[in-house]
Amino acid sequence: MFSDYSILFFLGILGNFLSVQTSFKTIKKISLSLFTLIFTITYIFLPSILFDNRYILSFYVLLSVVAAGGLLTLTSKFKYGYIFLIGVTSFLFLNYLTNTIAILPYGLGWAKTDNYLSRKMTENMEYYDFNHHFSKFMHTNETIATYGLAGYYYASFNPKNIYYFFNGNHNSLNLLLKQKIDKLLIRGGDFNWFCKSLGVTDCGAHAITLLAGYPQGRQYLYQINK
Repeated sequence: MFSDYSILFFLGILGNFLSVQTSFKTIKKISLSLFTLIFTITYIFLPSILFDNRYILSFYVLLSVVAAGGLLTLTSKFKYGYIFLIGVTSFLFLNYLTNTIAILPYGLGWAKTDNYLSRKMTENMEYYDFNHHFSKFMHTNETIATYGLAGYYYASFNPKNIYYFFNGNHNSLNLLLKQKIDKLLIRGGDFNWFCKSLGVTDCGAHAITLLAGYPQGRQYLYQINK
């Protein structure tokens, strides 16, 4: 969770502890205070099920302003605070610039996009079609059992996590066939890895047929034989 925040944010929050009175004055001056107060009261008196993550944006905005005030405090209290802040900002800028330049060839089509996506999708455990390598074996809105996947932004099918069918006591491919599901999409390893990980009982040589595989991304699609 903390990796989502910049180091400047934490420095700003730290700066606020050096001068609590200044931080309080900063919060009082900004017009977002009333806006945030209204949302806070709403959170207290209404059930949390009514909210979505996007509604906490007001808190993020407020914290950003408070962090900025803390950075201002740091630059005013320390002799070289301003130089330090410029140095950290420059380092972050160069870091983001370097990462952007590194992936620019993929975005412009100068390099093979699948090489980049196979690495990133594997890290994030998201589904990717790899130039229609998998979708040609799927029907639109077809229900497919999945394992090892957490994101389906590029999916045209209807994913069903394998734990929807397996309960740990008797994990069998027949449980999928009983629900009229005859395809299995795996991310992270092949069928043998899948069987060992979940202790599937009917993993014979003729239990499945490989429809498509992309070893670089460790993604495989199987047909479950009846």
